Amino acid sequence: MSAGKLHTVPTQSQGLRIRAIAAYGGVQLDLSEGFEMGVTNQSQAYLSKFPLGKIPGLETPSGLNLSETTAIARYVASLGKNSLLLGSTPEEEAQVDQWVSFGDTEIFANGRTIKGLIGGRVPYNKVIDTFYRDRNTRALKYLESHLATRTFLVRDRITLADISVASVVGYSFSWLIDPSERATLPNTVRFYETVANQPAIKGVWGDITYADKAAQFVPAAKPKKEAAPAAPKPAKAPAPKKEKEPEADEEEEPLVPEEPKAKNPLDDLPKSNFNLEQWKREYSNRDTRGPGGSLEYFYQNFDKEGFSLWKCKFKYNEELTLIFMSSNQIGGFFNRLEASRKYLFGSMGVLGEANNSIIAGCFICRGQDYKPVIDVAPDWESYDFEPINTDNEADKAYFEASLAWDLEIDGKKWADGKNLRAVAAFGCAPIETAEDFKLGVTNKEPEYLAKFPLGKIPSFEAKGRLYLSETFAIGRYSENGSTIIYLSTNLHRERNARALKVLESHLATRTFLVSDRITLADISIASVLKSGFEWLIGASERAAFPNTLRLYETLANQPAIKEIWGEPIYVAKSPQYVPQAKSKKEQESATIP
Repeated sequence: MSAGKLHTVPTQSQGLRIRAIAAYGGVQLDLSEGFEMGVTNQSQAYLSKFPLGKIPGLETPSGLNLSETTAIARYVASLGKNSLLLGSTPEEEAQVDQWVSFGDTEIFANGRTIKGLIGGRVPYNKVIDTFYRDRNTRALKYLESHLATRTFLVRDRITLADISVASVVGYSFSWLIDPSERATLPNTVRFYETVANQPAIKGVWGDITYADKAAQFVPAAKPKKEAAPAAPKPAKAPAPKKEKEPEADEEEEPLVPEEPKAKNPLDDLPKSNFNLEQWKREYSNRDTRGPGGSLEYFYQNFDKEGFSLWKCKFKYNEELTLIFMSSNQIGGFFNRLEASRKYLFGSMGVLGEANNSIIAGCFICRGQDYKPVIDVAPDWESYDFEPINTDNEADKAYFEASLAWDLEIDGKKWADGKNLRAVAAFGCAPIETAEDFKLGVTNKEPEYLAKFPLGKIPSFEAKGRLYLSETFAIGRYSENGSTIIYLSTNLHRERNARALKVLESHLATRTFLVSDRITLADISIASVLKSGFEWLIGASERAAFPNTLRLYETLANQPAIKEIWGEPIYVAKSPQYVPQAKSKKEQESATIP
Protein backbone atom coordinates (compact mmCIF):
# COMPACT_ATOMS: atom_id res chain seq x y z
CA MET A 1 0.00 0.00 0.00
CA SER A 2 1.25 3.45 -0.88
CA ALA A 3 2.28 5.76 1.98
CA GLY A 4 0.97 8.70 -0.01
CA LYS A 5 1.38 10.91 -3.03
CA LEU A 6 4.52 13.06 -3.27
CA HIS A 7 4.25 16.35 -5.15
CA THR A 8 7.62 17.36 -6.58
CA VAL A 9 9.46 17.81 -9.86
CA PRO A 10 12.07 15.33 -11.13
CA THR A 11 15.04 17.66 -10.61
CA GLN A 12 14.23 18.96 -7.12
CA SER A 13 16.97 17.83 -4.72
CA GLN A 14 14.63 17.77 -1.71
CA GLY A 15 12.16 15.57 -3.59
CA LEU A 16 14.97 13.26 -4.67
CA ARG A 17 16.05 12.96 -1.04
CA ILE A 18 12.60 11.85 0.10
CA ARG A 19 12.25 9.42 -2.81
CA ALA A 20 15.65 7.90 -1.93
CA ILE A 21 14.65 7.47 1.72
CA ALA A 22 11.44 5.76 0.65
CA ALA A 23 13.27 3.48 -1.80
CA TYR A 24 15.94 2.49 0.73
CA GLY A 25 13.34 1.89 3.45
CA GLY A 26 11.05 -0.11 1.19
CA VAL A 27 8.23 2.46 1.40
CA GLN A 28 5.99 2.87 -1.63
CA LEU A 29 5.36 6.48 -2.69
CA ASP A 30 3.21 7.60 -5.59
CA LEU A 31 4.41 10.60 -7.59
CA SER A 32 2.08 13.37 -8.65
CA GLU A 33 1.42 13.06 -12.38
CA GLY A 34 1.63 16.07 -14.65
CA PHE A 35 2.92 18.33 -11.88
CA GLU A 36 3.88 21.74 -13.35
CA MET A 37 5.85 24.06 -11.08
CA GLY A 38 4.27 27.50 -10.89
CA VAL A 39 0.92 26.15 -12.11
CA THR A 40 -0.07 23.05 -10.13
CA ASN A 41 1.29 24.40 -6.85
CA GLN A 42 -0.60 27.68 -7.32
CA SER A 43 -3.95 26.00 -7.95
CA GLN A 44 -6.67 26.25 -5.31
CA ALA A 45 -6.76 22.45 -4.98
CA TYR A 46 -3.05 22.39 -4.05
CA LEU A 47 -3.16 25.50 -1.84
CA SER A 48 -6.07 24.07 0.15
CA LYS A 49 -3.72 21.28 1.26
CA PHE A 50 -0.40 23.14 1.23
CA PRO A 51 -1.18 26.85 1.82
CA LEU A 52 2.35 28.10 1.07
CA GLY A 53 2.37 26.34 -2.31
CA LYS A 54 5.71 24.74 -1.49
CA ILE A 55 7.16 21.50 -2.79
CA PRO A 56 7.79 18.79 -1.89
CA GLY A 57 4.36 18.12 -0.43
CA LEU A 58 3.08 14.76 0.76
CA GLU A 59 -0.58 13.69 0.81
CA THR A 60 -1.22 10.61 2.94
CA PRO A 61 -4.22 8.25 2.88
CA SER A 62 -5.16 9.34 6.42
CA GLY A 63 -5.62 12.95 5.29
CA LEU A 64 -2.33 14.17 6.80
CA ASN A 65 -0.61 16.70 4.53
CA LEU A 66 3.07 17.51 5.14
CA SER A 67 4.99 20.24 3.38
CA GLU A 68 8.49 20.51 4.87
CA THR A 69 11.32 18.29 3.64
CA THR A 70 12.57 17.35 7.11
CA ALA A 71 9.08 16.47 8.35
CA ILE A 72 8.28 14.39 5.27
CA ALA A 73 11.66 12.63 5.42
CA ARG A 74 11.24 11.64 9.08
CA TYR A 75 7.68 10.46 8.48
CA VAL A 76 8.64 8.32 5.49
CA ALA A 77 11.67 6.89 7.32
CA SER A 78 9.46 5.94 10.28
CA LEU A 79 7.33 3.79 7.95
CA GLY A 80 10.28 1.87 6.56
CA LYS A 81 10.87 -1.84 6.91
CA ASN A 82 14.26 -0.80 8.26
CA SER A 83 13.06 1.08 11.34
CA LEU A 84 16.66 1.79 12.38
CA LEU A 85 16.84 4.56 9.78
CA LEU A 86 15.97 6.89 12.67
CA GLY A 87 18.43 5.34 15.13
CA SER A 88 17.98 2.67 17.79
CA THR A 89 18.33 4.79 20.98
CA PRO A 90 17.35 8.34 21.99
CA GLU A 91 21.01 9.30 21.67
CA GLU A 92 21.27 7.93 18.13
CA GLU A 93 17.98 9.57 17.18
CA ALA A 94 19.33 12.91 18.42
CA GLN A 95 22.52 12.48 16.40
CA VAL A 96 20.48 11.62 13.31
CA ASP A 97 18.49 14.83 13.82
CA GLN A 98 21.71 16.78 14.34
CA TRP A 99 23.26 15.65 11.07
CA VAL A 100 20.05 16.22 9.10
CA SER A 101 19.91 19.77 10.48
CA PHE A 102 23.63 20.28 9.81
CA GLY A 103 23.23 19.26 6.18
CA ASP A 104 20.29 21.59 5.63
CA THR A 105 21.62 24.65 7.50
CA GLU A 106 25.36 24.40 6.90
CA ILE A 107 25.60 22.99 3.36
CA PHE A 108 22.30 23.18 1.49
CA ALA A 109 21.35 26.67 2.77
CA ASN A 110 24.78 28.07 1.89
CA GLY A 111 24.57 26.65 -1.61
CA ARG A 112 21.05 27.93 -2.14
CA THR A 113 22.14 31.46 -1.13
CA ILE A 114 25.11 31.35 -3.51
CA LYS A 115 22.89 30.10 -6.35
CA GLY A 116 20.45 32.92 -5.68
CA LEU A 117 23.27 35.46 -5.90
CA ILE A 118 24.92 34.21 -9.06
CA GLY A 119 21.59 33.35 -10.71
CA GLY A 120 20.16 36.84 -10.37
CA ARG A 121 17.37 36.07 -7.91
CA VAL A 122 18.87 38.70 -5.61
CA PRO A 123 21.32 41.52 -6.44
CA TYR A 124 24.86 40.14 -6.63
CA ASN A 125 27.29 41.06 -3.87
CA LYS A 126 30.84 39.74 -4.00
CA VAL A 127 31.37 40.02 -0.23
CA ILE A 128 28.25 37.98 0.53
CA ASP A 129 29.14 35.42 -2.16
CA THR A 130 32.61 34.92 -0.63
CA PHE A 131 31.20 34.75 2.89
CA TYR A 132 28.84 31.86 2.06
CA ARG A 133 31.45 29.99 0.02
CA ASP A 134 33.78 30.17 3.04
CA ARG A 135 31.04 28.91 5.34
CA ASN A 136 30.33 26.06 2.96
CA THR A 137 34.01 25.11 2.89
CA ARG A 138 34.14 25.22 6.69
CA ALA A 139 31.13 22.88 6.94
CA LEU A 140 32.62 20.42 4.45
CA LYS A 141 35.93 20.37 6.36
CA TYR A 142 34.05 19.53 9.56
CA LEU A 143 32.21 16.72 7.78
CA GLU A 144 35.50 15.47 6.33
CA SER A 145 37.07 15.34 9.79
CA HIS A 146 34.10 13.44 11.25
CA LEU A 147 34.23 10.84 8.46
CA ALA A 148 37.97 10.26 8.82
CA THR A 149 37.30 7.40 11.26
CA ARG A 150 33.76 6.44 10.25
CA THR A 151 32.02 4.85 7.30
CA PHE A 152 28.70 6.47 8.14
CA LEU A 153 27.66 9.44 10.27
CA VAL A 154 25.96 7.92 13.32
CA ARG A 155 26.29 4.13 13.40
CA ASP A 156 27.78 1.31 11.35
CA ARG A 157 24.89 1.25 8.91
CA ILE A 158 22.96 3.80 6.85
CA THR A 159 20.48 6.06 8.65
CA LEU A 160 18.28 8.95 7.62
CA ALA A 161 21.24 11.20 8.43
CA ASP A 162 23.45 9.59 5.79
CA ILE A 163 20.88 9.81 3.00
CA SER A 164 19.99 13.42 3.90
CA VAL A 165 23.59 14.64 4.12
CA ALA A 166 24.62 12.69 1.00
CA SER A 167 21.79 14.36 -0.90
CA VAL A 168 22.98 17.90 -0.03
CA VAL A 169 26.64 16.96 -0.58
CA GLY A 170 25.77 15.55 -4.01
CA TYR A 171 23.84 18.72 -4.80
CA SER A 172 26.95 20.81 -3.99
CA PHE A 173 29.29 18.46 -5.86
CA SER A 174 27.20 18.79 -9.00
CA TRP A 175 27.68 22.55 -9.46
CA LEU A 176 29.55 24.30 -6.64
CA ILE A 177 32.54 22.17 -5.55
CA ASP A 178 35.26 21.93 -8.18
CA PRO A 179 37.81 19.09 -8.59
CA SER A 180 40.52 20.91 -6.60
CA GLU A 181 38.26 21.31 -3.55
CA ARG A 182 36.90 17.78 -3.87
CA ALA A 183 40.48 16.51 -3.80
CA THR A 184 40.75 17.88 -0.23
CA LEU A 185 37.64 15.90 0.80
CA PRO A 186 38.45 12.22 0.13
CA ASN A 187 36.42 10.92 3.07
CA THR A 188 33.39 12.98 2.10
CA VAL A 189 33.62 11.84 -1.53
CA ARG A 190 33.94 8.21 -0.39
CA PHE A 191 30.93 8.63 1.90
CA TYR A 192 28.82 10.25 -0.82
CA GLU A 193 29.68 7.59 -3.39
CA THR A 194 28.94 4.79 -0.90
CA VAL A 195 25.45 6.14 -0.21
CA ALA A 196 24.69 7.21 -3.79
CA ASN A 197 25.67 3.78 -5.16
CA GLN A 198 23.30 1.82 -2.93
CA PRO A 199 21.11 0.09 -5.54
CA ALA A 200 17.80 1.41 -4.17
CA ILE A 201 19.16 4.96 -3.99
CA LYS A 202 20.94 4.85 -7.33
CA GLY A 203 17.62 3.87 -8.89
CA VAL A 204 16.34 7.31 -7.82
CA TRP A 205 19.40 9.53 -8.10
CA GLY A 206 20.96 7.93 -11.17
CA ASP A 207 24.66 8.19 -12.03
CA ILE A 208 26.87 10.55 -10.07
CA THR A 209 27.60 13.94 -11.64
CA TYR A 210 30.54 16.14 -10.63
CA ALA A 211 31.11 19.76 -11.58
CA ASP A 212 34.20 20.46 -13.71
CA LYS A 213 34.47 23.93 -12.17
CA ALA A 214 32.67 25.88 -9.48
CA ALA A 215 29.83 28.10 -10.71
CA GLN A 216 30.66 31.82 -10.63
CA PHE A 217 28.76 35.04 -11.12
CA VAL A 218 28.80 36.29 -14.70
CA PRO A 219 27.54 39.89 -15.04
CA ALA A 220 25.10 40.52 -17.85
CA ALA A 221 26.68 42.12 -20.92
CA LYS A 222 25.77 45.79 -21.25
CA PRO A 223 24.42 46.79 -24.69
CA LYS A 224 26.69 49.14 -26.60
CA LYS A 225 25.21 52.46 -27.68
CA GLU A 226 26.54 55.58 -29.28
CA ALA A 227 26.18 58.48 -26.91
CA ALA A 228 26.50 62.14 -27.89
CA PRO A 229 28.78 64.14 -25.64
CA ALA A 230 26.61 65.53 -22.88
CA ALA A 231 26.91 68.90 -21.30
CA PRO A 232 28.10 68.73 -17.75
CA LYS A 233 25.20 68.64 -15.31
CA PRO A 234 25.09 71.16 -12.53
CA ALA A 235 26.14 69.65 -9.26
CA LYS A 236 23.32 68.78 -6.94
CA ALA A 237 23.38 70.25 -3.51
CA PRO A 238 23.64 67.52 -0.91
CA ALA A 239 20.25 66.61 0.52
CA PRO A 240 19.69 67.79 4.05
CA LYS A 241 20.47 65.05 6.53
CA LYS A 242 17.36 63.63 8.12
CA GLU A 243 17.45 63.85 11.86
CA LYS A 244 17.24 60.45 13.48
CA GLU A 245 14.48 60.10 16.00
CA PRO A 246 15.91 59.67 19.47
CA GLU A 247 15.77 56.10 20.71
CA ALA A 248 14.06 55.32 23.97
CA ASP A 249 16.41 54.76 26.86
CA GLU A 250 16.54 51.04 27.57
CA GLU A 251 16.56 51.73 31.31
CA GLU A 252 13.74 54.27 31.16
CA GLU A 253 10.94 53.63 33.69
CA PRO A 254 7.57 52.71 32.12
CA LEU A 255 4.97 55.47 32.12
CA VAL A 256 2.54 53.20 33.97
CA PRO A 257 4.28 51.18 36.68
CA GLU A 258 3.58 47.48 36.67
CA GLU A 259 1.42 46.03 39.39
CA PRO A 260 3.52 44.13 41.94
CA LYS A 261 3.28 40.39 41.50
CA ALA A 262 1.33 38.58 44.22
CA LYS A 263 3.68 36.58 46.41
CA ASN A 264 2.97 32.87 46.75
CA PRO A 265 2.45 31.99 50.44
CA LEU A 266 4.51 28.84 49.86
CA ASP A 267 7.55 31.11 49.53
CA ASP A 268 7.07 32.18 53.17
CA LEU A 269 7.54 28.66 54.50
CA PRO A 270 10.72 28.04 56.54
CA LYS A 271 13.70 27.26 54.33
CA SER A 272 14.18 23.56 53.64
CA ASN A 273 17.44 21.67 53.15
CA PHE A 274 15.71 19.44 50.58
CA ASN A 275 16.45 20.90 47.14
CA LEU A 276 13.49 19.88 45.00
CA GLU A 277 15.18 20.86 41.73
CA GLN A 278 18.26 18.81 42.60
CA TRP A 279 15.97 15.87 43.40
CA LYS A 280 14.46 16.16 39.92
CA ARG A 281 17.94 15.97 38.42
CA GLU A 282 18.87 12.95 40.53
CA TYR A 283 15.62 11.22 39.57
CA SER A 284 16.31 11.86 35.88
CA ASN A 285 19.96 10.81 35.94
CA ARG A 286 19.92 7.75 38.22
CA ASP A 287 18.18 4.40 38.25
CA THR A 288 15.21 4.55 40.63
CA ARG A 289 15.87 1.45 42.72
CA GLY A 290 19.07 -0.19 43.93
CA PRO A 291 22.33 1.05 45.44
CA GLY A 292 23.10 4.61 44.36
CA GLY A 293 19.58 4.98 42.96
CA SER A 294 17.38 8.04 43.18
CA LEU A 295 15.31 6.52 46.01
CA GLU A 296 18.46 6.16 48.11
CA TYR A 297 19.22 9.84 47.45
CA PHE A 298 15.64 10.77 48.35
CA TYR A 299 15.65 9.07 51.75
CA GLN A 300 19.04 10.56 52.59
CA ASN A 301 17.92 14.12 51.82
CA PHE A 302 14.13 14.37 52.23
CA ASP A 303 12.80 16.97 54.68
CA LYS A 304 9.53 15.76 56.25
CA GLU A 305 8.92 19.15 57.84
CA GLY A 306 9.26 21.15 54.64
CA PHE A 307 7.58 18.74 52.20
CA SER A 308 4.78 16.18 52.18
CA LEU A 309 4.02 13.06 50.12
CA TRP A 310 0.63 12.28 48.60
CA LYS A 311 -1.12 9.47 46.78
CA CYS A 312 -3.12 10.75 43.83
CA LYS A 313 -5.87 8.72 42.15
CA PHE A 314 -8.36 9.68 39.45
CA LYS A 315 -11.97 9.57 40.66
CA TYR A 316 -13.71 8.64 37.42
CA ASN A 317 -11.82 5.63 36.08
CA GLU A 318 -14.98 4.24 34.48
CA GLU A 319 -14.65 7.02 31.89
CA LEU A 320 -11.18 5.88 30.76
CA THR A 321 -10.89 4.07 27.43
CA LEU A 322 -7.62 3.77 25.46
CA ILE A 323 -4.27 3.80 27.28
CA PHE A 324 -2.72 6.59 25.21
CA MET A 325 -5.76 8.80 25.75
CA SER A 326 -5.52 8.31 29.52
CA SER A 327 -1.80 9.07 29.34
CA ASN A 328 -2.58 12.28 27.45
CA GLN A 329 -5.03 13.17 30.22
CA ILE A 330 -2.19 12.93 32.75
CA GLY A 331 -0.06 15.14 30.52
CA GLY A 332 -2.85 17.73 30.35
CA PHE A 333 -3.20 17.68 34.14
CA PHE A 334 0.54 18.21 34.52
CA ASN A 335 0.44 21.10 32.04
CA ARG A 336 -2.22 22.80 34.14
CA LEU A 337 0.01 22.41 37.21
CA GLU A 338 2.78 24.47 35.62
CA ALA A 339 2.13 27.49 37.87
CA SER A 340 3.23 25.30 40.82
CA ARG A 341 6.13 23.65 39.03
CA LYS A 342 8.73 24.91 41.51
CA TYR A 343 6.74 23.52 44.45
CA LEU A 344 6.06 19.94 43.39
CA PHE A 345 7.19 16.76 41.68
CA GLY A 346 4.79 14.18 40.31
CA SER A 347 4.87 10.63 38.94
CA MET A 348 1.58 9.22 37.66
CA GLY A 349 0.63 6.36 35.40
CA VAL A 350 -2.11 4.43 33.66
CA LEU A 351 -2.53 0.94 35.14
CA GLY A 352 -4.38 -1.84 33.37
CA GLU A 353 -5.49 -2.19 29.77
CA ALA A 354 -7.82 -0.48 27.31
CA ASN A 355 -11.33 0.01 28.74
CA ASN A 356 -10.21 -1.47 32.06
CA SER A 357 -7.70 0.91 33.57
CA ILE A 358 -7.10 3.39 36.37
CA ILE A 359 -4.91 6.48 36.83
CA ALA A 360 -2.78 6.58 39.98
CA GLY A 361 0.53 7.91 41.25
CA CYS A 362 2.11 10.25 43.77
CA PHE A 363 3.22 13.83 44.37
CA ILE A 364 5.92 15.48 46.46
CA CYS A 365 4.52 18.86 47.55
CA ARG A 366 6.04 21.85 49.31
CA GLY A 367 4.51 22.29 52.75
CA GLN A 368 2.19 19.96 54.66
CA ASP A 369 -0.95 20.46 52.55
CA TYR A 370 -1.35 19.48 48.92
CA LYS A 371 -4.16 21.91 48.13
CA PRO A 372 -2.16 25.21 47.89
CA VAL A 373 0.15 23.45 45.43
CA ILE A 374 -2.37 21.47 43.39
CA ASP A 375 -5.39 23.78 43.17
CA VAL A 376 -3.82 25.86 40.38
CA ALA A 377 -5.11 23.13 38.04
CA PRO A 378 -8.82 23.68 37.31
CA ASP A 379 -9.48 19.91 37.29
CA TRP A 380 -7.69 19.10 40.56
CA GLU A 381 -10.96 18.06 42.22
CA SER A 382 -11.22 15.16 39.76
CA TYR A 383 -8.50 13.45 41.80
CA ASP A 384 -8.43 12.00 45.33
CA PHE A 385 -5.42 12.77 47.52
CA GLU A 386 -4.26 10.74 50.50
CA PRO A 387 -1.13 11.38 52.62
CA ILE A 388 1.80 8.97 52.35
CA ASN A 389 3.66 7.95 55.50
CA THR A 390 6.92 6.28 54.53
CA ASP A 391 7.14 4.74 58.03
CA ASN A 392 4.19 2.62 56.91
CA GLU A 393 5.44 -0.27 54.75
CA ALA A 394 2.37 -0.28 52.46
CA ASP A 395 2.58 3.48 51.88
CA LYS A 396 6.33 3.26 51.30
CA ALA A 397 5.89 0.45 48.76
CA TYR A 398 3.21 2.48 46.91
CA PHE A 399 5.44 5.56 46.83
CA GLU A 400 8.50 3.69 45.56
CA ALA A 401 6.51 1.78 42.93
CA SER A 402 4.99 5.05 41.65
CA LEU A 403 8.48 6.47 41.16
CA ALA A 404 9.85 3.26 39.64
CA TRP A 405 6.84 2.89 37.30
CA ASP A 406 6.08 -0.65 38.45
CA LEU A 407 3.04 0.13 40.60
CA GLU A 408 0.31 -2.54 40.53
CA ILE A 409 -3.19 -2.12 42.01
CA ASP A 410 -5.83 -4.87 42.10
CA GLY A 411 -4.01 -6.84 39.40
CA LYS A 412 -3.71 -3.83 37.10
CA LYS A 413 -0.08 -3.32 36.06
CA TRP A 414 1.62 -0.09 35.05
CA ALA A 415 1.06 0.49 31.30
CA ASP A 416 2.26 4.07 30.71
CA GLY A 417 3.32 7.03 32.80
CA LYS A 418 4.50 10.62 32.97
CA ASN A 419 6.58 12.74 35.32
CA LEU A 420 6.12 16.38 36.24
CA ARG A 421 9.78 17.28 36.66
CA ALA A 422 10.62 20.19 34.32
CA VAL A 423 13.51 22.28 35.65
CA ALA A 424 14.91 24.52 32.92
CA ALA A 425 12.16 24.50 30.29
CA PHE A 426 8.57 23.51 29.65
CA GLY A 427 8.14 19.74 29.58
CA CYS A 428 11.85 18.91 29.22
CA ALA A 429 14.18 16.85 31.35
CA PRO A 430 16.43 18.88 33.71
CA ILE A 431 18.98 20.99 31.88
CA GLU A 432 21.80 22.95 33.48
CA THR A 433 23.03 26.18 31.91
CA ALA A 434 26.75 26.77 31.40
CA GLU A 435 28.07 29.42 33.76
CA ASP A 436 30.22 32.37 32.62
CA PHE A 437 29.71 31.58 28.93
CA LYS A 438 31.07 34.40 26.74
CA LEU A 439 30.19 34.32 23.06
CA GLY A 440 33.29 34.74 20.91
CA VAL A 441 35.51 33.59 23.77
CA THR A 442 34.22 30.38 25.36
CA ASN A 443 33.07 28.93 22.02
CA LYS A 444 36.49 29.58 20.46
CA GLU A 445 38.45 27.78 23.16
CA PRO A 446 40.08 24.42 22.25
CA GLU A 447 38.10 22.61 24.95
CA TYR A 448 34.79 23.81 23.46
CA LEU A 449 35.86 23.19 19.86
CA ALA A 450 36.93 19.65 20.76
CA LYS A 451 33.27 18.93 21.53
CA PHE A 452 31.60 21.30 19.03
CA PRO A 453 34.03 21.80 16.13
CA LEU A 454 32.01 24.54 14.41
CA GLY A 455 31.93 26.62 17.59
CA LYS A 456 28.16 27.03 17.29
CA ILE A 457 25.63 27.75 19.99
CA PRO A 458 23.35 26.52 21.40
CA SER A 459 25.13 23.30 22.21
CA PHE A 460 24.27 20.47 24.56
CA GLU A 461 26.39 18.04 26.57
CA ALA A 462 24.52 14.92 27.64
CA LYS A 463 25.54 11.87 29.59
CA GLY A 464 27.66 9.31 27.79
CA ARG A 465 29.78 11.83 25.83
CA LEU A 466 26.89 12.86 23.59
CA TYR A 467 27.46 16.36 22.16
CA LEU A 468 24.70 18.02 20.14
CA SER A 469 25.08 21.33 18.33
CA GLU A 470 21.94 21.84 16.24
CA THR A 471 18.91 23.53 17.81
CA PHE A 472 16.47 21.10 16.18
CA ALA A 473 18.35 18.05 17.46
CA ILE A 474 18.72 19.43 20.99
CA GLY A 475 15.05 20.31 21.13
CA ARG A 476 13.88 16.87 20.01
CA TYR A 477 16.31 15.06 22.33
CA SER A 478 15.18 17.12 25.34
CA GLU A 479 11.51 16.83 24.45
CA ASN A 480 11.85 13.06 23.90
CA GLY A 481 9.45 12.54 21.07
CA SER A 482 6.91 15.34 20.75
CA THR A 483 5.17 15.78 17.40
CA ILE A 484 6.72 18.59 15.37
CA ILE A 485 5.60 20.73 12.47
CA TYR A 486 7.94 23.12 10.77
CA LEU A 487 7.62 26.80 9.86
CA SER A 488 10.25 28.04 7.42
CA THR A 489 11.83 31.30 8.50
CA ASN A 490 12.94 33.68 5.78
CA LEU A 491 14.73 37.01 5.72
CA HIS A 492 12.59 38.32 2.87
CA ARG A 493 9.75 40.44 4.27
CA GLU A 494 7.14 39.31 1.74
CA ARG A 495 7.88 35.64 2.31
CA ASN A 496 7.85 36.25 6.05
CA ALA A 497 4.43 37.89 5.81
CA ARG A 498 3.15 35.02 3.67
CA ALA A 499 4.32 32.47 6.23
CA LEU A 500 2.66 34.42 9.04
CA LYS A 501 -0.63 34.47 7.11
CA VAL A 502 -0.56 30.68 6.81
CA LEU A 503 0.20 30.37 10.52
CA GLU A 504 -2.63 32.82 11.32
CA SER A 505 -5.08 30.80 9.24
CA HIS A 506 -3.99 27.53 10.86
CA LEU A 507 -4.55 28.98 14.35
CA ALA A 508 -7.98 30.40 13.56
CA THR A 509 -9.62 27.20 14.81
CA ARG A 510 -6.89 25.88 17.12
CA THR A 511 -5.33 26.82 20.45
CA PHE A 512 -2.06 25.06 19.67
CA LEU A 513 -0.39 23.85 16.48
CA VAL A 514 -0.63 20.07 16.64
CA SER A 515 -2.81 18.89 19.54
CA ASP A 516 -4.83 20.30 22.42
CA ARG A 517 -1.72 20.72 24.55
CA ILE A 518 1.68 22.34 24.15
CA THR A 519 4.24 20.42 22.09
CA LEU A 520 7.77 21.12 20.97
CA ALA A 521 6.23 22.64 17.83
CA ASP A 522 4.50 25.38 19.81
CA ILE A 523 7.61 26.31 21.81
CA SER A 524 9.80 26.31 18.70
CA ILE A 525 7.41 28.49 16.67
CA ALA A 526 6.82 30.83 19.63
CA SER A 527 10.60 31.31 19.99
CA VAL A 528 10.82 32.33 16.32
CA LEU A 529 7.86 34.69 16.74
CA LYS A 530 9.52 36.17 19.83
CA SER A 531 12.50 37.25 17.74
CA GLY A 532 10.27 38.64 14.98
CA PHE A 533 7.96 40.55 17.34
CA GLU A 534 10.93 42.09 19.17
CA TRP A 535 12.59 43.73 16.16
CA LEU A 536 10.89 43.09 12.81
CA ILE A 537 7.08 42.97 13.03
CA GLY A 538 5.65 46.36 13.92
CA ALA A 539 2.38 47.15 15.68
CA SER A 540 0.36 47.66 12.47
CA GLU A 541 1.47 44.28 11.08
CA ARG A 542 0.87 42.49 14.38
CA ALA A 543 -2.72 43.73 14.37
CA ALA A 544 -3.31 41.57 11.29
CA PHE A 545 -2.29 38.42 13.19
CA PRO A 546 -4.45 38.18 16.34
CA ASN A 547 -4.41 34.36 16.45
CA THR A 548 -0.63 34.24 16.05
CA LEU A 549 -0.21 36.86 18.74
CA ARG A 550 -2.51 34.84 21.03
CA LEU A 551 -0.40 31.69 20.49
CA TYR A 552 2.81 33.57 21.24
CA GLU A 553 1.47 35.20 24.39
CA THR A 554 -0.03 31.91 25.61
CA LEU A 555 3.35 30.24 25.28
CA ALA A 556 5.41 33.19 26.51
CA ASN A 557 3.29 33.46 29.65
CA GLN A 558 3.65 29.83 30.67
CA PRO A 559 5.45 30.16 34.03
CA ALA A 560 8.29 27.81 33.11
CA ILE A 561 8.87 29.61 29.79
CA LYS A 562 8.38 33.13 31.14
CA GLU A 563 11.09 32.40 33.70
CA ILE A 564 13.53 32.05 30.80
CA TRP A 565 12.19 34.50 28.19
CA GLY A 566 11.03 37.24 30.54
CA GLU A 567 8.28 39.71 29.71
CA PRO A 568 7.18 39.87 26.04
CA ILE A 569 8.74 42.80 24.16
CA TYR A 570 7.24 44.30 21.01
CA VAL A 571 8.80 46.65 18.48
CA ALA A 572 6.66 49.71 17.74
CA LYS A 573 7.73 50.14 14.10
CA SER A 574 9.24 47.72 11.64
CA PRO A 575 12.90 48.71 11.07
CA GLN A 576 13.95 49.89 7.63
CA TYR A 577 17.28 50.21 5.91
CA VAL A 578 18.93 53.61 6.41
CA PRO A 579 21.90 54.23 4.07
CA GLN A 580 25.06 55.50 5.72
CA ALA A 581 25.63 59.23 5.35
CA LYS A 582 28.52 59.99 3.00
CA SER A 583 31.59 61.71 4.38
CA LYS A 584 32.30 65.30 3.39
CA LYS A 585 35.13 64.11 1.12
CA GLU A 586 32.79 61.65 -0.67
CA GLN A 587 30.18 64.39 -1.15
CA GLU A 588 32.79 66.75 -2.64
CA SER A 589 34.10 64.09 -5.04
CA ALA A 590 30.54 63.36 -6.13
CA THR A 591 30.09 66.98 -7.28
CA ILE A 592 33.06 66.93 -9.66
CA PRO A 593 31.72 66.73 -13.26
